[in-house]
Parts: sequence; structure tokens; C-alpha cells
Amino acid sequence: MGGNHLRMILGRAIHRSSEASPALRSYAREIPPPAGERAGVRDDAVYGDRLSMTGIITAILLLCRWTGMSGKGLDYLSANDWVLLRSKAERRTYKLGDEIIREGDRLDSLYIIRRGEATVELADTGSRSIVATLGPNEICGEMSFLEQTWASAAVIARDVEVEVEKINAQELRETLDSFPGLAARFYLSLAQILSHRLKATSRELAREMRLRDQSEARA
Repeated sequence: MGGNHLRMILGRAIHRSSEASPALRSYAREIPPPAGERAGVRDDAVYGDRLSMTGIITAILLLCRWTGMSGKGLDYLSANDWVLLRSKAERRTYKLGDEIIREGDRLDSLYIIRRGEATVELADTGSRSIVATLGPNEICGEMSFLEQTWASAAVIARDVEVEVEKINAQELRETLDSFPGLAARFYLSLAQILSHRLKATSRELAREMRLRDQSEARA
């Protein structure tokens, strides 16, 4: 499974970090390093299913702090990686207001926006809340791809035409299993994207809390 490559990268990040917090180091003790690395030999063996979601999030943040990058796309992919991925992709065009992803649907694909903009929206009582705007080279459906679960939000086309590349999730996993180098760069790019989005959400949450505190202070 493609997720095993992610676990391998995150586990290695934990073990090799000199910056890890005590909590992260405590978590890392639960993940044995690959036998080849214990013997001083490079080994791409899978760590296994021992990463909890909390550990994954912590490792992602650490991994992206190493890179010093905060892009929104699959920044680590090489030109050859893109050629391979696009050979698996289906090009689709959506009109203004079309649903690229429907909230609650079980997704079988990952989407890369090539032209135009789309919004990520959550259903509210009688309305939708826009939580993010996506532009060219940004991806959507990545959480459903990683967790193999339902879409947690809708993605809506917000230009007259929005062009996307749709890649079947199972075919993508098989490709990543066949090309470990591509898998490493792909999952590292996803880690960077998730870190970027988490930072943006944290800033917005902090802003909302400051506004609430100011409002309570004036009351």
C-alpha cells in the first residue's frame, strides 16, 4: 500500500531528528528502526502499521520544518515524476459552480488543478462555509487518498472553466509502490501541503480567539 511509504518516511524522520521534542522521542521509541539501518546499511523496508494519527501529524510538522518550504503543490516531484503521473491522469473540465468533489462521497481519485480556481466548502445549516481557495498545481482529495475514506468537504469550481487532472487512487498507489523514489517525493510533498494548511488554520484560529477575547473585554 502507498501509505506504507508514508510510514517509512515519517518513521525515518522521527528516528533521525536532533530537534525532536520529548513527546515525539517518546512516540518514536514505539517504532523500531529498520534492521538495515540498525546495521548501518540503507534499507527501504516498511516500518509497519504502528503510526497513530497523532504521531503522523507530529512527524509531518517536523518533516516540513526540516525542508524550510511552505508551498501548496507537489513541489518535490521531478519532471520525470510529472510525466509518469500525467500518463495516468484523465483531464476534466468543470464549469462555474460544478462540484469537483462532493462532500460525503467516497473518493476513488486524487485531483490536481491545472487551470482556474476552486473553493473548498463545508456544508452548514442552509449554507456553505468556504474554508480554502485552490489554484493551479494545488491538489484536492488528498486526505481521502491517505485515509481511504469519505470526502470531508466539497470542492467547487469558481471560474468559468476549471481544468483538473484526475488520477485514479488505486492506480496511483500501485504506481507509488512500483517507484519508491517517486513515492518518497510524493509523500514528502503531501506532508508539506498538510503542514502549510495546518499553519494557515492555526493562524486563523488564533485570530478568532483574539477577536473573541477583545469582544469579551469590551463587554
